[in-house]
Amino acid sequence: MEKNGKVSVVAKTGGFKLEGEDDWFNPVESLKANITPDLKGRNVKLTINEKGKVTAVDVSDEPLKPTPASTSMKNTKVTIGAELTIKYQKAKVEMEFIIEYSTETEFLNKVKECQKKVNALAIEQLKEIVEKVATVIGESV
Repeated sequence: MEKNGKVSVVAKTGGFKLEGEDDWFNPVESLKANITPDLKGRNVKLTINEKGKVTAVDVSDEPLKPTPASTSMKNTKVTIGAELTIKYQKAKVEMEFIIEYSTETEFLNKVKECQKKVNALAIEQLKEIVEKVATVIGESV
């Protein structure tokens, strides 16, 4: 995979960030010596391997066309659950979501959104259980 951008931060450990990105880019061991503080502010084209490590950095004096966000999107399958209890009645909901995101912050926000949906479903399920129990014992809720 390739990624274009402008270097905004260079860490002493060799990792660096691109402008507008939350993620750090870490080079393979053999490339670390080439990642120096003078890279900050430079336009670069990165080659990234399947493990997410930078294997090549091409520096350009000309601005490079930014890589579209869709090429840096990641997908993660998460299972989110909720269990609510009122006395002896329980509602348990567990759902799998495929979350597509480009930054860790975006991922965490989307997980929170999914958790809210699951909680709402568990509450609805619990209401149905309470109504059924009330019907069986002849009381209104």
